[in-house]
Amino acid sequence: MAWPILQDLKKLWTFHHVTNILLCISYYITRVVPPFCYLLYPNGKCVLGQREYEIFLFLSVVIYVKNRKAASFMHYLSTVFLFTKLANVFMFYWANPAYAIIYGAACIVQMVMFPEPAFTGPEKVLYFRGPNLHDEIDRDKRITWLVEFYANWSPLCQQVAPVFASISNKYSLPNFQFAKLDIGRYAKEAERYNINTNPTSKQLPTIVLFHNGKEVKRRPVIDHNKRVYPFVFREENIILEFDLNNVFEECKKTMPKKDKKELKQEQKESDKASGHAKSE
Repeated sequence: MAWPILQDLKKLWTFHHVTNILLCISYYITRVVPPFCYLLYPNGKCVLGQREYEIFLFLSVVIYVKNRKAASFMHYLSTVFLFTKLANVFMFYWANPAYAIIYGAACIVQMVMFPEPAFTGPEKVLYFRGPNLHDEIDRDKRITWLVEFYANWSPLCQQVAPVFASISNKYSLPNFQFAKLDIGRYAKEAERYNINTNPTSKQLPTIVLFHNGKEVKRRPVIDHNKRVYPFVFREENIILEFDLNNVFEECKKTMPKKDKKELKQEQKESDKASGHAKSE
């Protein structure tokens, strides 16, 4: 089995990530590698100056601070791309304003032509529309639900998608279900669950645990003054905050016998398949 970091590195072989990497290293390459440095910077040497080193140092600090809330390696990488390209714009501008204009145009073309790929990995998540989620939770209160309320236009929601999918694959049971609702499209549902969908909102995404048809926990938390307490949507944080290991075990105990038999059969088939894959 490959290490998670190796699985993430495999995802870099897309036009989006490769072109971003090229844009990020473009200033350094043109500044220190002959013949680019002689052609583009005829009055300087092929070395970085004091100002460039200071900018790179400042960039490192900004990336470190921003990525303390990164949900995954790919989320971390998207932050690196964004701020590195911004730093490159400034450095190109100081060298020659025309270079900054050309570089900025290249960044815009790259963003339009090669957007970040949407998550398409395996998941055990049910997608609901409008009030269908509320009706389903009320229909059978024996089912525990972990629900992610998201908006398609939110970059953080896009980064959390593979994290939530991974958790659903590990913990899903017939009586412990995972669901998502796009409250960016359904304003009434956002009001029902008290979630602000403003573009500057810190409540996207919001993950809520429902037990016996009632909300028992949500992240991020909102106090009585409507202040939002930030939450880092890493997989280990979600598992810990929602106590998913204990929820999973409790749900397994209360499963109908029929579902238990089906679950055991699925586990046996999964173990056989993984054993066969290892032998190959």
